[in-house]
Amino acid sequence: MPALKIAIALLMTLAVAALAYALWPRPPAGSPAAALPPGEPAPAATPVAPAAATAPAKPVAKVPARPVADGSTLIARHTALYADWLATAPGDHYFIQLTARGASHGDDIERFLSRARQWLEPGELRVYVTGTAENGQIGVIYGEYPTRAAAWDATRVFPEEIRRMRPYPRPVSALQ
Repeated sequence: MPALKIAIALLMTLAVAALAYALWPRPPAGSPAAALPPGEPAPAATPVAPAAATAPAKPVAKVPARPVADGSTLIARHTALYADWLATAPGDHYFIQLTARGASHGDDIERFLSRARQWLEPGELRVYVTGTAENGQIGVIYGEYPTRAAAWDATRVFPEEIRRMRPYPRPVSALQ
């Protein structure tokens, strides 16, 4: 009887390990990270090309840039991009939520935007602010995709630094 219990426990452990291996996210076959041996660190991240899988679902119209004073914050610049984008974005499309922090953590968001602009298309990074300065939230989002599946696919080609933050798709209608 004890041997049977041990055998069942062993088989269940192997089954869970096999399932975890099968479902664990892997880099796309053509990516540089896929060619690395296991345990080898990935080379420095390169920016994602706008024409890659992270390209916007619709052509990006050249919207006149809002005037931005020299020395303004990245949050202000990307908030202006958000306002312009939201005015024309279809509610049934999706974007990728990269991060969100309390409004009192503006410095953290500034640092994140500074780094994210090196890895992702800066024109597709947008910032929205909700609530008040005391209890509000600052969110950083990316891109626009026609379906949830397309948005999930785009997250798979993000640099490791971004994927570690567990970005996820959200409908545009959630912000309108």
